Amino acid sequence: MGAGADASTASPSAAQTRGPNYASLSGPYDLKKYCGPFDATEVSLISDIAENQARIKKMFSKFDNLRRQVFAQKMMIMKIGQKNEALYQASRGEFGSAETRLEIHRGALSQLKNKLKKLREKSLDMTEKDKTWKKRLTRHLFGSQENDGIPLETVFGYDECFNYFHSRFFHTVQ
Repeated sequence: MGAGADASTASPSAAQTRGPNYASLSGPYDLKKYCGPFDATEVSLISDIAENQARIKKMFSKFDNLRRQVFAQKMMIMKIGQKNEALYQASRGEFGSAETRLEIHRGALSQLKNKLKKLREKSLDMTEKDKTWKKRLTRHLFGSQENDGIPLETVFGYDECFNYFHSRFFHTVQ
């Protein structure tokens, strides 16, 4: 086990901009080098946490993209609705085709909202998994539920081991 508290509070993002390129590392030597203070169970949990957080980051990128698409679709619907009103006033013949376009965009908006809802649900599930794995790791490290609130980043060697896995997973997860 051999993990204790570390006074260092460097952020994981700072560690990624300086230091080794973890994604290019491989083999048992690198695993021992970056995760040496931890036993197999702890390394497995850190790996699970890192993979899950890489997936969460990718998912939030998709989430932001979907939100932008929803906004654009709403703007399109608003513009088409305004055009439809003008066409309805001017010529009832063109109004039908414009109304069809409006329905197509409303359908696209509905699909985007459904994707967004599913992504939200998935993110909640992944966030809960992350919390569960962190609690399990903390309990394994310290042998008690009383220490559940200890930030893992303060545990000696955690950041290095986490970054070792996170950078590898970030480049491979979808």
